[in-house]
Amino acid sequence: MPLTVILWAILAPSAAVLVIFIGWSALVRVPYYFSNLSRTSFKINGGMAKEIPKVALKPWLATLRVKWKKSPFKTSISVLSETFFYFLALLLTFASCALATLLIIFPLSFALSLQELAAPLKLFRIIALIGGLVGLLFLFQIIFYYSHRTVKKGRLAPPIIPLPRGEIGAVVRMNFLRSAYLFNRLQIGIGISPFLGSASILIASKQDAAGNLLPPDRIGNTSENNEQSSIYLGLILVGWAIAMAVAEILSRLVNFRMPAQYAVANLNKLLNWESENERSAKQTLGIFDPFGSRRTQMEKSIRSTEILARRLDLVRNDHPVASIIFGCARYMRKFLTRTESMSGKIPIEIQKAMRDTIAVIAGASHPDFLKQAGKSVDAFEADGTPISSLRTKKLGRWASLFTRFSDSTEKYARLGNAAWTITLLLIIIFLSIRGDLDLTKIQIQK
Repeated sequence: MPLTVILWAILAPSAAVLVIFIGWSALVRVPYYFSNLSRTSFKINGGMAKEIPKVALKPWLATLRVKWKKSPFKTSISVLSETFFYFLALLLTFASCALATLLIIFPLSFALSLQELAAPLKLFRIIALIGGLVGLLFLFQIIFYYSHRTVKKGRLAPPIIPLPRGEIGAVVRMNFLRSAYLFNRLQIGIGISPFLGSASILIASKQDAAGNLLPPDRIGNTSENNEQSSIYLGLILVGWAIAMAVAEILSRLVNFRMPAQYAVANLNKLLNWESENERSAKQTLGIFDPFGSRRTQMEKSIRSTEILARRLDLVRNDHPVASIIFGCARYMRKFLTRTESMSGKIPIEIQKAMRDTIAVIAGASHPDFLKQAGKSVDAFEADGTPISSLRTKKLGRWASLFTRFSDSTEKYARLGNAAWTITLLLIIIFLSIRGDLDLTKIQIQK
């Protein structure tokens, strides 16, 4: 088999994953940037403060009437400039997201071009129009997300994060929820990119008269027989596995770049499971565990919070906020080792400590709240100094990799079994269509 075909089948899915991720990242980042509605207000004493304007028609009209009576010309200029700014923001969002959508579908359009099926220009215009509208939808969804107390639940809905409004300023709350929305959407894009990339490769492939799956003519010609087709199909599966690995690397890079959002996402997922009474009991190595999936998720939350705290300590040694985060991680770790964890439920005091830690990570800065959060996880001594046992010795590289591998074994085992089952089913269907497998002649043993 030619080298070009081998490289195409193995590397093309990963390249498609990278292209799709870049396009998806642009599609969600543009609304993220333009959703920042905070502005600087000047106080009477000369100070400055950040605030978020409240979108309400009656107060806005009342304020406009007062300003109009004082200076009609300045008021007109102000209204026109703000209208132009918002219109420009919507226009830039629409245009940028339209271009990003075309980048997302580039692997698919390239696959169709290899099949000599050129899509009409009108179709690309429609796709770009849909992408621009999706970008505007994301923009309004982000604004609604950080400006309302409740959000509709759904599989693709942004996460509901319990942030106390009294302890966190409006601008700080807005900025964190915006970043949490961005983190959630980036992870969704990473999750779907391997499947879109592999689908593009399958669409680009051709079939001969006998139904053999072969590479496109522009990539390299191979003899049309069963052996070459089987090798090509095996290379595609290898390429799909590499694409999954590339997606995992991208996911870890996003987690590394946004450690606070990653830690909050893990803690919040655990709290949502508890509030929705999700079943979590399962068998681990043949042993029944009532805490089951919650145990795995809590261990993941412990690691993500400790990573965040360590990175915060690198910036500011023994930071008080890092001590609170370390305290929450230690609190959860102690719970996992006790018989309480066999009840299948998370105690109320640990749930409260997790919610307080989420608020601290999100930017709660009131001294009384920080003291109460530190006290609930026993992070400080009586004199306010952090407890020395909080900052435990970091695991070595190999120990950390082994721990992560152990946690991921079950997930990837299920994924591998599902992929293998689907592959076998496709092979049986493929052989049946070609006539090499006659299901009517298979004898069932009695």
